[in-house]
Amino acid sequence: MCTERCVLAKSPTGSGKSTAARELAQEYSHKRILYLVSSRPLAYGARDSLNEDDSLSFISYLETDRPLHHIPHLVCSIQSLW
Repeated sequence: MCTERCVLAKSPTGSGKSTAARELAQEYSHKRILYLVSSRPLAYGARDSLNEDDSLSFISYLETDRPLHHIPHLVCSIQSLW
């Protein structure tokens, strides 16, 4: 069980980050989750990967007009935070 408020997973491509992220997101699906990716093009792919689990409903910040603080499961890029 994760007791931290923030978890960072950084590792090479193909090392299982998406699988681990889905497992963590599923465990904490009752809480707000912000999933950060490195670039805008990756936001949709990350959303789709996370949503392979039917209990999750991530939205990319690129596809909403709603205030982001109302979205419980959000995918955003570091580029957009900048």
